[in-house]
Amino acid sequence: MFETEEYMQIKMYHENSNNFKSKAKHYLGNSEFQQTSFEKYVKHNLDIKLNVENLKKSLFSSRDLSNKALPFKKFNDVLVNSYYVQNNKSYFSPSAGNLLPIDMYVLVKNVENVKDGVYFYYKNNDELIYIRDHISTNFMVNVNKFAENANCIIVLAARFDEVIKKYRSRSYRFALLECGHIGQNFYINSQKYDLKCCALGGFLDQEVIDYLSLGSNELPLYVLALGE
Repeated sequence: MFETEEYMQIKMYHENSNNFKSKAKHYLGNSEFQQTSFEKYVKHNLDIKLNVENLKKSLFSSRDLSNKALPFKKFNDVLVNSYYVQNNKSYFSPSAGNLLPIDMYVLVKNVENVKDGVYFYYKNNDELIYIRDHISTNFMVNVNKFAENANCIIVLAARFDEVIKKYRSRSYRFALLECGHIGQNFYINSQKYDLKCCALGGFLDQEVIDYLSLGSNELPLYVLALGE
């Protein structure tokens, strides 16, 4: 049985991400926004050999994180093969209008040859940009405190400054879908490299914004814990 109040909130949330009512019913973009080019998605040569025998078990979420040292190659391969962009073209996940609004922040703990701390992942160059050394999971709700044992916590945040020019209020839906695609890539690659992964929806938004010093047009949407 539906809880009426919660359903009305969901419905309002959904309707508030509709296009402006002044536009046609099936209008899906802003005609005033001129995109200079529409690049085709790049075909990648990633060969993901899944362990089919353990697929049902290992492709699902695992909270049994040990914080045992994570080899750098595994760490780097999962990042690159989950979310990599080159020449402003996405390799592993679709993006509405190929506008690539999702940014990735990585909290690193006990990864070989990487100083513990908070990093911005520059997806165009496969580069970790150091932000600070203070690691905190205070933005997690209590049930997700197990993430303290993760070798890295991935925070996916959406920048709306460009995508909103084209897709207006519907940009939010597209950003959520894009985070889902990227998150699934993390699950697949974690399975490939015998790592554990768990997506987390329970976090305090404002605490994440403050902790990562996100911009005024940037919102955290998805968090994943990853490790041995």
